[in-house]
Amino acid sequence: MGKRFNDTNSKSNVQIEIEHGGESYLWTGDYDIETSGEQADEDYCGDSEAELTYFFTEKFERFIEATNSWVEAEFSNDMKCLVISEIEKSEGL
Repeated sequence: MGKRFNDTNSKSNVQIEIEHGGESYLWTGDYDIETSGEQADEDYCGDSEAELTYFFTEKFERFIEATNSWVEAEFSNDMKCLVISEIEKSEGL
């Protein structure tokens, strides 16, 4: 078995644009990805797991085409799930 490890990758002031219901939304915030497992060695190929362990929303906006501007939008639980899904997809989780 390899040596155990635990690593946290923090991302700050990240912007993620998502489309939902024919509208564009922009999430800005911070998150941490924690990776833990065992390093590979000559007898073991290694193993690791990664998960989103921290999530903070600085702002959430919707794009208004008529004015070509972003305005504050409600950050519902459905939208939170969409943003988390995009983070997990972009991080390969």
